[in-house]
Amino acid sequence: MPCVKRLLLGLAALALLAGCANDPHVAARVGDSSISVDDVDILGQALCIERVSSGQAPATSLASVRGSALAALIESELDASIARERQLPYDARQLGTAMQRLTPLIDQLPAGDRDRATAIITDLLRGQMQLSTAAQEQLQLSGQQPTQQLVTEAIRQIETQHAKTVKITVNPEFSSPGFGATGDGAESVSRAVSSTARQARSALTSDPAGSYVDNLPAAQKCG
Repeated sequence: MPCVKRLLLGLAALALLAGCANDPHVAARVGDSSISVDDVDILGQALCIERVSSGQAPATSLASVRGSALAALIESELDASIARERQLPYDARQLGTAMQRLTPLIDQLPAGDRDRATAIITDLLRGQMQLSTAAQEQLQLSGQQPTQQLVTEAIRQIETQHAKTVKITVNPEFSSPGFGATGDGAESVSRAVSSTARQARSALTSDPAGSYVDNLPAAQKCG
């Protein structure tokens, strides 16, 4: 899925404020915008379906997938903020084509989640297109050929600079040391409170390769 290829936010840290914990429905806040737990769950489902469909192995924990979903949603909010501030354009036809390609994936989600998933992924793709435009223009102004690698790096720089001006808070329930530093959501999100889930979280430091996933209940696995 194109919308999850750039998850590294390049943020030095994400503030963990108790204020987010006061609302169990909020996973994070980016400026004045809130990211709901429901949106994290819906995008996480889509990422898991994509992972299984693409044959990626080995299995991973839903905590890891949901961490990636939250990182992508934070990035999406940053991109939207940048796009509004700079009035960045995007190609509506290209966006529509990209969404058509993702229809089979979205159709695998529960019927009640499909409309919201479509909106979430549309926002993700639109923001990436807008930031790509800004990055290419920035590279051209500096006399550089906008290769994919340079565009990706330029996007990350734009996001990182903007993030310094935006207050980003993450519900402590959705965070662990390293989230935001790795940017890949590496086991950083878990709502489970079972003993198995707690053991899995503790195993991260001693078993970073993730073989502990084999011992997780099926409901906590992806793949």
